Amino acid sequence: MDIASLALGAFSAAQQLVGAGNRIYQRIKNEKKINVMLHELRVFEVEDQKAQLAIHIELAQAVLRSPLVAREHKEQLKRQWERVKAHLAKIDALIDQMIVNSSIWNSRPRQQARCQLNDLADSKAVSKALSSFQDTTMALRELMKENAPLFLSSSDFTPIDPENRIPLRLDTFLGRGRITQPRPGFLSGVQWFLYESKEYPPGGKKDAQENAQILSQKLDRAAPA
Repeated sequence: MDIASLALGAFSAAQQLVGAGNRIYQRIKNEKKINVMLHELRVFEVEDQKAQLAIHIELAQAVLRSPLVAREHKEQLKRQWERVKAHLAKIDALIDQMIVNSSIWNSRPRQQARCQLNDLADSKAVSKALSSFQDTTMALRELMKENAPLFLSSSDFTPIDPENRIPLRLDTFLGRGRITQPRPGFLSGVQWFLYESKEYPPGGKKDAQENAQILSQKLDRAAPA
């Protein structure tokens, strides 16, 4: 498979990239004087490192699918993916150049390709690109957690049929409701929600006290004389 056409969102992206990297690693093993590149590409040979890379790719795919991550962050992740692929494709092409010019009459082009491979290895271009891709993936995963709409405010949510809520434990129960304000990750219409208590953030207690006062005034007006 042409690695340049491999999209991050593809179903087999992890398997294909790891496989392509391992194939390049095996090709380098057969060439002399570029062993420094073997260390740079060990991530595609060592089983634990290959598995870890595959997991990071799958996590990155989850980031791309998430409505909680901004488009510009997703584009950044895609650019880093493309950078990894570009480095691998260049290494593969340089190996081709060495093989094509393996004749004694073409020693200079072969030497030039070898020098470029060693320069790439010395600069740690592949490992740096992979590290940036993995770090960004994990940072965006944390951002997804921060942006996850775990708690809804009264302006976002309307309880329905509160007398038929199902208790689970102290201060926690299941109840039906409807989203009144569109939010990423929520379906429209009536559905089940988890109700639970939550500590007030700094400054939130004042709002709650004002709401309680308003409710108290309404109850006073509604009470029979």
